[in-house]
Amino acid sequence: MILQKLLLTHFKNYTSATVGFSPKLNVITGKNGMGKTNLLDAIYYIGMGKSGISGNDRLVVQKGADFFRLEGHFLKNGQKDKVVAKVIPGKQKILEYNGVAYTKIAEHVGKFPVVMVAPNDTTLVTGGSEERRRFMDTTLCQSDAGYLNALLRYNRVLKNRNAALKQMGASHFFDATLLESFDRQMVTPATLIFEKRRAFLMDIEPVFNEYYRVISNQQETVEFEYKSQLSGNDFAELLKGAREKDRLLQRSTAGIHRDDLIFRFNDLNLKQYASQGQI
Repeated sequence: MILQKLLLTHFKNYTSATVGFSPKLNVITGKNGMGKTNLLDAIYYIGMGKSGISGNDRLVVQKGADFFRLEGHFLKNGQKDKVVAKVIPGKQKILEYNGVAYTKIAEHVGKFPVVMVAPNDTTLVTGGSEERRRFMDTTLCQSDAGYLNALLRYNRVLKNRNAALKQMGASHFFDATLLESFDRQMVTPATLIFEKRRAFLMDIEPVFNEYYRVISNQQETVEFEYKSQLSGNDFAELLKGAREKDRLLQRSTAGIHRDDLIFRFNDLNLKQYASQGQI
């Protein structure tokens, strides 16, 4: 897959620009504040249907404008493809593939895989568990449509379950039957997500280790520890056992939304013991 050309209109600091790319390595240079990172974010947006830096389209549109438009021209397996994003923040968001608008943005994810590497990537180690779940989700969603669908289903039910728990707390009426209904809907997607995450980490750990050994001149070893409540447990039973705690806290305390990934080097927790350079 090759990105041949990108057209930007009212995207961040770009009023109107057309950028062509080499089929091989591209190096983007310029003074600070000229828009190098913004250009990379535009590429990410075309690939993922959202900004890789800001989750809010209002922060992406150029100051003073009420819309932005991106158009990417790709060469994939000998075929020319065009992706267009037309966005009026808060009102309209259209993503088109070869002239046909997607019904859901999620349908586009994975067609043009993209990975953004940025200085704040160190938060993968230093940040909260949500950063590490986002890393797994962003990677897997682009390569596995089944994972993406399961994640969307799980998050939708989780949101409704949490809303129900808050409503029960406000009304002082606990509806166990309603929670059981949500729990049944969560088991299948949660189990799939857990298995996919575990398999993904098993696949990349030896590759990661090999590159890290080269960087550290064979002096350090690194490993992952995938922490999930589903490890060795039946999720349906976990949900049932957590029901009283959920009632008191008015939120779901068991599930893959609490998974974490621990990085270890030389048997030490990287987050706690590594230097900034090692991270």
